[in-house]
Amino acid sequence: MENINNHKLKRDIPSGVKREVRQRCGFGCVVCGNAFIEYEHMDPEFKDAVKHDAMCITLLCPTCHGLVSSKFWSKQKIIECDKYPFCKNSNTARSVLSSFSESPTVVFAGIEIRNCKSLINVNDVSILSIKEPEEGSNVYRLSGIFHNSAGNKSLVIVDNEWMINNDNCDVDVSGGCITIREGLRRISLKICIEENNRLVVENIDMSIDGVVLKGGRDELELSINGVKNNIFGGRIENCMCGISLRSV
Repeated sequence: MENINNHKLKRDIPSGVKREVRQRCGFGCVVCGNAFIEYEHMDPEFKDAVKHDAMCITLLCPTCHGLVSSKFWSKQKIIECDKYPFCKNSNTARSVLSSFSESPTVVFAGIEIRNCKSLINVNDVSILSIKEPEEGSNVYRLSGIFHNSAGNKSLVIVDNEWMINNDNCDVDVSGGCITIREGLRRISLKICIEENNRLVVENIDMSIDGVVLKGGRDELELSINGVKNNIFGGRIENCMCGISLRSV
């Protein structure tokens, strides 16, 4: 694959253009809605493009992109799908997390939680939990509901399938991480899958029912009805509930 085209244009698409394409397409493949995406120049194709124009670039998952590259699908089909992106019609992009063959270790803003049925509860409602494998399977099932700082849902996980909606400012899925932004420089959630069955909540800025959770990789700041506390690391394991928070 050539990195420079006939007009001396480099293949690397500027981050601002990528963000504009993601927002226009609803953060997922315009054909099937898969949130694992690649960028595809439609018309003109990359070899003939003189600039990276966000309106001439679309999002395709690797499978759909492969069907275009191998000529099983025409560019015209993709142009038509780009007019009515799947994720704009469904209001969600979705995909599946890693298959956890053993109960995953969850690192939540520095707190390591393992072998707990419910990882985090807020007012007796689980916002992150793990179910044991179903009969005939060895895959542990992770579920969760995350909100942004305004209290709006930003990410939903149901039995390892995760969904993001079009109301987010920006969503970037790359490098093993899902990064959700409320603004250009404001991350409301960053979740990464690491080796050895680890799921790491690297950044969170979340408000739900009077409870505010803010944190980076090593520290969690809790605010319950305006009263703040900071937690630096720690380990919780072998319990029914890892963290339970109550504002009422």
